[in-house]
Amino acid sequence: MNKSVRLLAVALLHLALLWGWVALLDGKRGPLPPVGRFVSPFEGFWRNGEPLSDTAASRHGSHRGEEVVLEGLTATVVAEYDHRGVPHLFAPDLHALFFAQGYVTARDRLWQMDIQSRAGLGRLAEVMGPGLLGFDRERRRFGLPASARAALEVALRDSLTRVALEGYSAGVNAWITSLKRSGYPLEFKLLDYAPEPWTPLKSLALVKNMQWTLSRDREDVGLARVLDSLGAGFFSRYYPLRHPGTEPVFPRDILPGPRHDSAEHGSQTAGVGGGRRGATINQGRARAPKGAEPSVADLPGPLASRPDPGSGSNNFAIARARTREGAPLLANDPHLDLTLPSLWYEIQLKSGDLNAYGVSIVGLPGIVSGFSASTAWGFTNGMNDVFDWLELRFRGDSLDHYLWRGRWHPVRRVIDTIAVRGRDPVIDTQLWTHVGPVPVHGARPEAVTFGEAVPPLHALQWTALHPSNELGAFLRLLTARSVPGFRRALRGLETPAQNAVFANRTDIALGHFGRVPLKRMGQGRLPARGTVSPTEWRAYLPASELPFAVNPARGWLASANQELTDAEDPRYFGSGFYPPERAQRLHRLLVSDGEATLSSAWEIMRDDYSRLAARALPLLLRHLPPGYKLPDVVDSAHTDDSLARQDELESEIEADTFASPEAQAEAAAARLALEESRRAVAVLQAWDYRYATAAVAPALFDAWWSAFCARVWIDELRGDTVKYPLPPRSVTLALLAQDSLSAAFDDVRTAARESAGDIARAAFAVALDSVRARRAGLRLPADSALTWGRARPVSIPHLLRLGPLGMQGLEVNGCRECVNAQKTSHGPSWRMAVQTGRRPEAWGIYPGGQSGNPGSPRYAAFVKDWAEGRGYRLLLLKWPLEIPDSTSFILALKAKR
Repeated sequence: MNKSVRLLAVALLHLALLWGWVALLDGKRGPLPPVGRFVSPFEGFWRNGEPLSDTAASRHGSHRGEEVVLEGLTATVVAEYDHRGVPHLFAPDLHALFFAQGYVTARDRLWQMDIQSRAGLGRLAEVMGPGLLGFDRERRRFGLPASARAALEVALRDSLTRVALEGYSAGVNAWITSLKRSGYPLEFKLLDYAPEPWTPLKSLALVKNMQWTLSRDREDVGLARVLDSLGAGFFSRYYPLRHPGTEPVFPRDILPGPRHDSAEHGSQTAGVGGGRRGATINQGRARAPKGAEPSVADLPGPLASRPDPGSGSNNFAIARARTREGAPLLANDPHLDLTLPSLWYEIQLKSGDLNAYGVSIVGLPGIVSGFSASTAWGFTNGMNDVFDWLELRFRGDSLDHYLWRGRWHPVRRVIDTIAVRGRDPVIDTQLWTHVGPVPVHGARPEAVTFGEAVPPLHALQWTALHPSNELGAFLRLLTARSVPGFRRALRGLETPAQNAVFANRTDIALGHFGRVPLKRMGQGRLPARGTVSPTEWRAYLPASELPFAVNPARGWLASANQELTDAEDPRYFGSGFYPPERAQRLHRLLVSDGEATLSSAWEIMRDDYSRLAARALPLLLRHLPPGYKLPDVVDSAHTDDSLARQDELESEIEADTFASPEAQAEAAAARLALEESRRAVAVLQAWDYRYATAAVAPALFDAWWSAFCARVWIDELRGDTVKYPLPPRSVTLALLAQDSLSAAFDDVRTAARESAGDIARAAFAVALDSVRARRAGLRLPADSALTWGRARPVSIPHLLRLGPLGMQGLEVNGCRECVNAQKTSHGPSWRMAVQTGRRPEAWGIYPGGQSGNPGSPRYAAFVKDWAEGRGYRLLLLKWPLEIPDSTSFILALKAKR
């Protein structure tokens, strides 16, 4: 009896320990997933080791098929996967087509869809914990979720958009309902949550994400600080509305019809004049409004890209008379933050007269950039100022009323509940005015969450807050066949304004499309005092008066995020356009390509020549005297004493008369430094201005130019280039070229009067020190540690910034000022070239892969070819199995009877 009791006690103890281990391993500890569930052989991460799409057939030289019966599908759809995992969808009606698009996209990218829609709706904290609460509050107070809901109402009133959104959502949900926990994408297991049903609202939240990413001229606060601290004269001289030397997207000679005019507009010019007191860059009536207060800069945050001030997109079209094949060429090269999984998903859509191929935004029906049997289209950001701040005066601490045009208006309060994983929900209050939300309205510590650049008690005017139907515009582009059809399709595109390029078999066209507020010159560049001179937007430029060009005599059209029109145009579109060098280079390549081909169009997008370097480097080098002597003091400009000491050391070297080991060491170091500087100069003088991965000169020039720009302005900006943004590089370059004695080059912290030459020599020493820090002892000209590929490695991070799931250390040609505008993790996100004709020929690539599963061979399958500048042939099929050798897998989606 006692033995039985003991055995029972032992059994109960073991069972209790087992239950304890189960509870421990199945419980969530902080940010980590439940260990037991995550490592389970039945439903853990092991189950993600296989590709989401069947690739076995392609490896064996044949193709296989599968049939799936789905609830809610109206007709059979054939999804033919090619060898790269691109689905080609063939459907009898639009609902079935978009159902299938949602299904196959979710099959490859479900977690990405979920997490990015949560970012747009401000719902990250509910799955990622309190660390994302600030991010969610920002998105909600800036109005993204509210704007998505308003846009949904507009979209559902449009029959085409409604069919697409509802069909797409049904397809996504058909895939979700087929999943068991073992089949969840890896990131759901890492974060320990389950996918929830997809809705049209989630798709519209992705539109809002993109509108946030592409909205420009959000540098109001930094510019206001410059004006307040350094004065109107300094501001107007060095922060002009237009870049010197700009070549606009729409010069006068390609614009048909009368020019827009308005009494509210002033004219403005840009130029650089000489004189000891400094170059003057005039901007007409663009004087900053009185009383401007500091305000906004870009908000940081994961999972949502931000406008990048140093890299941009390109698109162009070449008329058939200038092509070897006698058919127009079109290229599109949008540059965005690079991530794994990629923003883009490659796909073909075929139903009736609709037959298009290109890339979709993951989570949205349709195609954004692509081509059909007879047309092609693509976009670059229009760069308009669509994001303005208005200071408000509130009545009392309750903030219940605000003053506007002499009257008190009630504030609309919205009580918001933010779910937070592991904590009680957070109750937040949103304030809304007739012009927009007031993101920061509480105690000042609240502003820390948003960043100092978001001004308190300011209302936000943003075109994205206006209900619109951008998705409908992209959907109608799929069947646009003519230039008038192209224009009609894009009338629904409001935010942000885009430069859209189009080509069919006979015509090329480029237009600026979007909701463009009618503004006075310079209006909205700085935060405005609404109670003094109200500056809410009262009107918008009519679509018919936006710049548009078709079949110009020069034979080509192009845009590269530069100014839209020339300085004589009275319309004000904003001041946040990119410096002109990339557009200038693109224009010259197009002018010289008299018999363009698909290959030459592709090479234009890959061009790594820097016009900035070609202009700036000779100007810098001329300030280095023959036998340049490296200064021994690099934290201030050259002085006569430092040069004299260098001469003295050289004399000692030549005489070889050293009094002590210390003197010998000093002289040896001076000899080495002098030799390094001479070799560096020789490398720079021999450079062809191309940012090739194997070249050494690009790293040297970049370090020199960066140090030069910083040293020119650091004294005026009080040593703080974060609080006070640097003047545009185009201004610095113009000063260097035209007035080396400008007051801008004088370091106000020293007694001496410095010139551009002094700054150039001191900056060169700084540059050599910076590259020397990367490599002990320079071995120019062939030191592999200093090559551009090593000095500027490119990374493509995972959306969660999980290092092992991203790509690092890629060596890629290009630079921020090149047509191939590549930065460390920002660059060509999709590259496409199309030759229209009887049968279109197209190449394309993006830096990623079709699958979002890190365990799939298709997760990053395109990255190596993308980094090396190659592209893939894009197959627009007319019917299933038209080209059997291209097929790897056929998925038949059938309606449940």
